[in-house]
Amino acid sequence: MNKIELRKKYLGLRRQMPKEELNAKSEQILSALLSLDAIKNAKTVMLYISYNQEVNTHSLINTLKDADKNVCAPVCDTESCEMTAYYIDGFNSLVCGAYGILEPKPENKANEEDIDCVIVPGCVFGKNFARIGYGKGYYDRFLPKAKNAVKIGLCYDFCLVDAVAANRYDEYVDIIVTEKEVLVK
Repeated sequence: MNKIELRKKYLGLRRQMPKEELNAKSEQILSALLSLDAIKNAKTVMLYISYNQEVNTHSLINTLKDADKNVCAPVCDTESCEMTAYYIDGFNSLVCGAYGILEPKPENKANEEDIDCVIVPGCVFGKNFARIGYGKGYYDRFLPKAKNAVKIGLCYDFCLVDAVAANRYDEYVDIIVTEKEVLVK
């Protein structure tokens, strides 16, 4: 299957799953994520704000803030397809942004080189640490700027496949966390 077919297939599978089941899987994934040294040792963590049936990151914001981490999240410019990280104070400081996704107010820009971890979304991840996102390339353009960051992909186990084909523009993650396993590159 090509990227478009894989994206469609796995988004469809996510939509078919009961919300309660996805929430339970999300809790297991976040628990495994929080046990990682990359998160424990991080000062600044960038995370996506979950939308639709993605691994739910909403509670993660306040958990990281309570652990004295700097937390930032993306703001997407739909004209340039560029993404910028801005600090957030907590879940309640988010506003509705591009694509109807919650995002920070673009007030306190994070320096990409200060980010220790980037929590990366995706439709499907491969055990080769490649991912298929949503087709706009926001993360593929952003991740090279976060030179010091460990890139961690969160996905449900049923969205993890043996391999995902990648091209020269695609960025890989360093770690993949599912509710059943943690894969480290």
